[in-house]
Amino acid sequence: MNRLLAIATIVSIMLVGYDYVKIRPTRNAMIFTQREANAKLQADLTTALKAKSEIEVVSSEINVLKGQTAELLTTLPQKQEAGILLEQITRISTGKGFSMEKVTPGATRQAEVVVKVGEERGKIVCTEIEINIEMLSTFKELGKYLENIEMLPRLVDVTGFKTVPLDEGNRLVSQMNVKTYVYGGE
Repeated sequence: MNRLLAIATIVSIMLVGYDYVKIRPTRNAMIFTQREANAKLQADLTTALKAKSEIEVVSSEINVLKGQTAELLTTLPQKQEAGILLEQITRISTGKGFSMEKVTPGATRQAEVVVKVGEERGKIVCTEIEINIEMLSTFKELGKYLENIEMLPRLVDVTGFKTVPLDEGNRLVSQMNVKTYVYGGE
């Protein structure tokens, strides 16, 4: 019986030694590899969750920008509204001493208007319609005219502004280019 017990003890010690020398290093390497893989998967999961939250933020920003773009596009007349807008620009009257002397349609051309919303910039393709205007007015009436143009519900750009006195009175001859834009181009 003692002999059997001694053999069992020796076999047990050999199995423990074999496990310690041969199997344990392989098992530890597999555990280390699994931990590395888990760490990489955790990093990938963290990156994916961060990307998901960023996508949600960007998607909401895109929706806000779409709304702002739609709102900005309402300031550009459609083609069927261009004639009405041109009439509004030329018919705005501020008083008795104000008169349009000459209204000459200028060139129309394809244009890109740069729109800035916050830090972001974008471009809208449109047709630019130019009108050359010459008018007689007082300085005060001219200011009212420009204020009325600014209050139009559409985008109007006044450029090439020149003013010279007409006579010794307070009357002025003013020349300017008024541009408006029709959404979508030709």
